[in-house]
Amino acid sequence: VNNVNYMSYINIFHVIIDSGYRRKGLASKLIKELKEKVHQKGVKEITLNVDRKNLAAFHLYEKLGFLKDMDVSKNTLRMKTKLYA
Repeated sequence: VNNVNYMSYINIFHVIIDSGYRRKGLASKLIKELKEKVHQKGVKEITLNVDRKNLAAFHLYEKLGFLKDMDVSKNTLRMKTKLYA
């Protein structure tokens, strides 16, 4: 997060929560914190890829403001969210 002051967007590669800690809001808190930190650095957009079969992740990302952007492959969707002032 410290070195993103020159970027207009970032991509989240993986969000992995250990099975024993899932459904406790940790991924949501992590992504919300990331959005706040990178927005302060001037980032305007965050993208991520999600497996079509991972409905829990897809719905979490929707809840956090991400929208379907494009099909990456048969099994993968790209989602993105805009960060506003």
